[in-house]
Amino acid sequence: MKKSLVALAAMAVVGGASAQFSIDGLVDAGVQGINWKGNSITGVYNNGMATSVLNFRGKENLGGGNQVEFRMATDWNPVSNYANTGKAQAAAVSYVPGNGWLTDEVWVAARNDAGEIKFGAVNNNNLVTYSAIGQPFGTAVGSFYRAGFASDAAQAMNAALPRFDNSLQYTSPTVSGFKAAVLVVKKVGNAATGNFTHNPGQYDRNGITDVGLYYNNGPLNAGYASMKEDNIGVATTTVTAISQAGALTYANTDGTLTFRTNTLGANYALGDLTLYVLNQRRSNSGVTTSAGNVANTSATTISAKYQMGANAFLIQTGSVTNKNELNAATVQYTGGPAVTAKSAMLGLGYQYDLSKTTKAYLHYEKLDDTAGIIPAYSATTQFATTSSATRTRTAAGIKMNF
Repeated sequence: MKKSLVALAAMAVVGGASAQFSIDGLVDAGVQGINWKGNSITGVYNNGMATSVLNFRGKENLGGGNQVEFRMATDWNPVSNYANTGKAQAAAVSYVPGNGWLTDEVWVAARNDAGEIKFGAVNNNNLVTYSAIGQPFGTAVGSFYRAGFASDAAQAMNAALPRFDNSLQYTSPTVSGFKAAVLVVKKVGNAATGNFTHNPGQYDRNGITDVGLYYNNGPLNAGYASMKEDNIGVATTTVTAISQAGALTYANTDGTLTFRTNTLGANYALGDLTLYVLNQRRSNSGVTTSAGNVANTSATTISAKYQMGANAFLIQTGSVTNKNELNAATVQYTGGPAVTAKSAMLGLGYQYDLSKTTKAYLHYEKLDDTAGIIPAYSATTQFATTSSATRTRTAAGIKMNF
């Protein structure tokens, strides 16, 4: 084993002389309707069922069970030219979220019978447990990703990070269905006067320790992820207050908190029926004052997927509890007594196999957000201020793998 680990480390640094190269991915586009707490919009959009992605892959078998591989992945928008520049449109034009070049996983890996080492921007274990194990909707409409569940706790719920730059991940071999994955990012702090990049990474970067334990054997697939984000001494720009009208106040400070995200997910196959359960807890070492950064939350859902020939039916139901110092009626951080409130979640989906690689779909989700998990669109003049706490999303489209 010791010899294999040394070989694994050497392969990760040196790599191979040549590699088999391939391109694959998926495209997802259709029509979506969104009612965001009283403000509605309907139009052509993407990613109703899955994230459109383009993968460049290389792999080489070196013999003796040794292998090197890389993945360079780009999230892309099949319904917008501008979005693929990675920039937001001008303020006078409706906003299109940017994608840009190599914005998904990028890593180089080496593996043998001692396990696998990856260097790069690697999906964290909370994202894997949440999106691939604990419920059947992935991160698309119906999943409540960045609305009830998130892949880290240091960011606002609607801006959670699925992966971190400068990651090192070790994944153990699978033994009797069990395996473990440990991901770390070196903390770099004490740079409150500036934020700049250099070859080893970036100053003002949280330290990450992310551990995942997985079991996959027969009909049972389960995972548990626990992540600590160390923000102490790292310079950050935070939102310190939000008024009912949506005015924000910012402050530049050195961080003083550690954040934790724990996710437990499992699914069990009973023939054509698969049952899912998911629980996530996000917390920090102090009381948050960042508007929208609901880092003290607890969410639980149960889900099911039933495959009937070419037809698949999906349902997810549950709730997310906000334990922050939050006035849920005004979505205003008051600094007063903590308000504990729940937001109910319901996701529905129908998928039809047009072929082995292409599906038509209809997805729906509803968040009764009485707990103020996500903000209303009342901070800009393009949207009216309403008293509604409900967000709904409906998506109909086509997903094709290639």
